[in-house]
Amino acid sequence: MIFRKKATLIETIDVIWCCYQPPEIIESVFSYDYCRKTSRQLFQSQLDLLSWHELESQDQICTYLSNKKLVADCLLIVLNPDLVIGPMAVKRMMETLKSGAGASLPVFNETPSSSLMAQLPAIYLNLSTYFEVAEMMPYDKQTVSTSEVCIDCSCVLIKKEFVDELTSIIKCGKGLRDALMSLLAHLAAQRLCVIDRSALVHAFGTYGGGQRDELVTLVPESAKMILDVGCANGGFGKLMRSNRSDIHLTCV
Repeated sequence: MIFRKKATLIETIDVIWCCYQPPEIIESVFSYDYCRKTSRQLFQSQLDLLSWHELESQDQICTYLSNKKLVADCLLIVLNPDLVIGPMAVKRMMETLKSGAGASLPVFNETPSSSLMAQLPAIYLNLSTYFEVAEMMPYDKQTVSTSEVCIDCSCVLIKKEFVDELTSIIKCGKGLRDALMSLLAHLAAQRLCVIDRSALVHAFGTYGGGQRDELVTLVPESAKMILDVGCANGGFGKLMRSNRSDIHLTCV
């Protein structure tokens, strides 16, 4: 349960999007650009967005936070440029802040943090079906305990009154990610840091390492020779061979 302070009005939002230089891989260059532009367009069309800032590094974000005053009711900080963040996820996270939380974290389709792995009600394959699944996510909120604050902080929504606290931590010499973790730990100790399991954010993840589990089940049992065009790092082939040692696999 969330420790309920007096309910506050959470209607407007500011966004800081970290624009890292993408790897020299054409898919990553496309992904970073697509995620940023798509998310911004969605925010502008469906949320009361007061400001959107694209900064190139965590150091720039720290400098910005130290010199600027938050205008909106809450601040979304995005450290992973490979995310598509739908308005439904943000609206649900904002509802979490309205109920008394100081910070809200979404869940992801792909994340190194087991605490933030989404339990998807259905598989989605494109942007429109992502929105459909995001609408289907069941309402479930979990207060973060002090023993699990080492979590994925690539997308964090912070209530206005706690942004100054984040800035103070940064001014003490901590980098942005460490400062965020310190703030989340402080809020967790007060039961004010919440994982909103109904807020689904899409992470593109690594193109090269995917195993494409959904394709393995589509290969007929009668197939003995497979041509894998666009094999990347060979994740699909490795999984395929582990299930079917009798096949001959050629990868391009």
